[in-house]
Amino acid sequence: MSAIEVIEKIKSLPPKEKAEVADFIHQMENNGAKTNEGVRYMDKATFKEAKDRVFEKHKELFEKLAK
Repeated sequence: MSAIEVIEKIKSLPPKEKAEVADFIHQMENNGAKTNEGVRYMDKATFKEAKDRVFEKHKELFEKLAK
């Protein structure tokens, strides 16, 4: 499949799935993230997205831990 075909497929996806593709691409781009003596850093937007996904996915667990 060519890149143009892939792009057309992505364009046809529902918004949620497009967001997942965008997240995947962003993560691929960040695999070469800046490092400082083996420590990896991520930008604030990526951190917020990851945090939101984790808290949403494990909402019940965090609510139990908060009690």
